[in-house]
Amino acid sequence: HMTNTAAGADFYDRIFDGIDETARSLGYNVTVKGLNLNELTDFFRKTAKPADVDGILFVASEFNPEHVHTLLTADLPLVIIDSVTYRSHAFNTVLIEEQYGAWQILKYLKDLGHTRIGFLDAPLDVGSVSGRRDAFFLNAARLGLDIRGEDIVKLSLFVNEAQDAFLDYLHRAESLPTAFMGCNDIVCAGAMKALSSTNIRVPEDLSIIGYDDSPFCLLTNPALSSCRVQKYRMGQLAVRRLHEIISGDSGVITLSVPPELVIRDSTASPNEPAK
Repeated sequence: HMTNTAAGADFYDRIFDGIDETARSLGYNVTVKGLNLNELTDFFRKTAKPADVDGILFVASEFNPEHVHTLLTADLPLVIIDSVTYRSHAFNTVLIEEQYGAWQILKYLKDLGHTRIGFLDAPLDVGSVSGRRDAFFLNAARLGLDIRGEDIVKLSLFVNEAQDAFLDYLHRAESLPTAFMGCNDIVCAGAMKALSSTNIRVPEDLSIIGYDDSPFCLLTNPALSSCRVQKYRMGQLAVRRLHEIISGDSGVITLSVPPELVIRDSTASPNEPAK
């Protein structure tokens, strides 16, 4: 068996599909187990035993790398699926290439003519949010974009709450960027719901582009441009790598899966600043 520990949500469904189908094709059964951080050490030490489990796929849902020592207690082949690099230890890992994703988004917006670009953030300092935030700032600097502190807007990971927070931001803002990159599609959907009750038009006055290419992208009006994460492919690669380790490969490899820019109707060349 391969045991998968995760606090997955919609984002992880396709990862699990890739895991399950690939594992079964290789003759493994998959058990999904959700654990919180306090349960991890006991799980690795007491529950996941070589007699019962061949290997572990750890899907790191908002896992803080400061607690990476818990992963060292696993006495089994282990592959991590995440969006961050564990710089203090070497693990077999399948990652989203967040830097390339942010580069594609910001280069595309710059080529459209946007120079002042904001970031729709979320109240988390771990996982994909922090990785995408870092990638936004790094690539904005590389591209020479005008990044202002007041254009970094922290929103909720729930659409309606994100909508309310973005309306508050609009009421406070003295001026707006001409485009926003979101840390995911949810915050973008919330911002677009807020904008629908104003005279600020998307994309004529304000371009918005998300990240993940989730089902939210086709539910917004207009349809949301986004950066597609190859979630099924990540699950597939993780299982194949774990199978190699189970079969005797003692090496450590990081596999980085690049996202793909998907252009829809929420982005266009800039107009005059909307406010």
